[in-house]
Amino acid sequence: MVGIERFLLVFYSGMLRLYPLEFRREFGAEMKSVFAEALSVSRGCGVRAVLCLMGDEIRHLPGSLLREYREASWEREVDMDKSTIDMSIRSVHNRVRSPISWGEAFLAALPYVLILILDTLPKLLVLAGLLTWESVGMQVLNITMMVLFSGIFLLVLVMAVRRGWPLWSASWYIFFWLLVLLPLGWLLSMVVYGRSEYQVQEVILYLILPLMMAVMLYWVTRTDRLRGLLAALPILYFLWLPNMEQTPRHIIPVQVEVLIKAASTVLVVMAVMALVRLRDWRKGYWIVLGTILLVGLQFAYVGIYHGGTLPFTAPGPSLVEVVKSFIPQYLAACSILLGPLFARMFRETGRRSGTAGKIGYHLALLGLLLIIAVNLLGLMIGTTDAPGYAVGLTYTRLGWLIYSALVVYIAGLLLLYLAAWRSGVLPDVVEMVLLVLLPMAIPLMFVLPFITWKWPVSQLYGIPTKWVIPETMILAAGLIWLLLSSWLVTRKREVPALPVVLSYDAY
Repeated sequence: MVGIERFLLVFYSGMLRLYPLEFRREFGAEMKSVFAEALSVSRGCGVRAVLCLMGDEIRHLPGSLLREYREASWEREVDMDKSTIDMSIRSVHNRVRSPISWGEAFLAALPYVLILILDTLPKLLVLAGLLTWESVGMQVLNITMMVLFSGIFLLVLVMAVRRGWPLWSASWYIFFWLLVLLPLGWLLSMVVYGRSEYQVQEVILYLILPLMMAVMLYWVTRTDRLRGLLAALPILYFLWLPNMEQTPRHIIPVQVEVLIKAASTVLVVMAVMALVRLRDWRKGYWIVLGTILLVGLQFAYVGIYHGGTLPFTAPGPSLVEVVKSFIPQYLAACSILLGPLFARMFRETGRRSGTAGKIGYHLALLGLLLIIAVNLLGLMIGTTDAPGYAVGLTYTRLGWLIYSALVVYIAGLLLLYLAAWRSGVLPDVVEMVLLVLLPMAIPLMFVLPFITWKWPVSQLYGIPTKWVIPETMILAAGLIWLLLSSWLVTRKREVPALPVVLSYDAY
């Protein structure tokens, strides 16, 4: 029994490591002591009592973890504006602590370096004539790299958990989420068993994956905008990879592919390290915009001149075609970046407007998410082989769903602004108007690459997306939307903070 007791104590210590770092520091020793005492008492009552004790601990673990991480994330919410005093004592210390080391900045950039090595090393070895794609050596290399990188991934995950999810870990969030998405994809394939595998992939790619990414980015951005930027950057980078698509008539030379991916990885690594070292989300936002602009131009150029993205109607590759290919993709990437920041602005106003304000901003976010979801569903039906009748939907029904979502969105904003007016925290008129209109353009910006790729493509807001307006005017309007949105989310505003009592003794 003594050996079992020792094992259970070690097991319980491992369970405690799942809690946030600050919580473990404050309560870990006390919890171990209480559990050891309870285990000693249960041991005197027999094996069944010991098993009941462990069963209770395991049963309450998920709820306790959720509660503590929610409270920890609430405490970490730091608005870098001086006008925002809504912060806990822990977040105040986080603001004034010494700059992050270069080692932590490198950890934030490490996933991009690993992806580059995993993708390009085999191609370089084949190009040099050292290996062939069918050789045993290539198979051994691929297996070795997968095992090595999986080990690094697990090591980084353990480090992030043990250190309380530091800032650098935000670059890894998307990879950690894959641990959730892959099982969900398998479950979805089981639910729709009997449908073609291709249709299941389309549902995951066009609907499930974008919505889950939107929820993840909002969840991260609501606690810390800088973490949101770091978490979004891998997604924004991956969006450009379809430009490397090859066809039997368009083969991208290996030298060009490796050069572009290496150059773009260097840009992203520099941006990530700058974000982590500067720790200023406003500067970080513009750094991310500039980075995906430079990265996107490279991929758009390769796609037009070497890959298979040149439209069939174009007389040939040219810089004009590069720009026409680049701008829609760039606006789509920016819409992913801006969506969580808009949602954060709704939340900030709602939290300062009492119960009605909180209900209002939740309704507004729900309506916006439904608008995006229904438009994504329409895009999937219009651009893929997934027929509408397979899910019992037609464009008419989609239109009604979108209008219903718009009603929810507008009703939520009306309730939010009314509560903000009563609480004396109503934004200025310019912000109010732009914050209503600009988020509604996110679905349009996201589908712009599909509209230019296939005409007509689907319906947006229940209206057929045909080029009734010249393409140049649409793209120009998109760039104006981007500038207005960037100005709105990064402007410094005077917003009354939630009443917080801070004691100087705590410093």
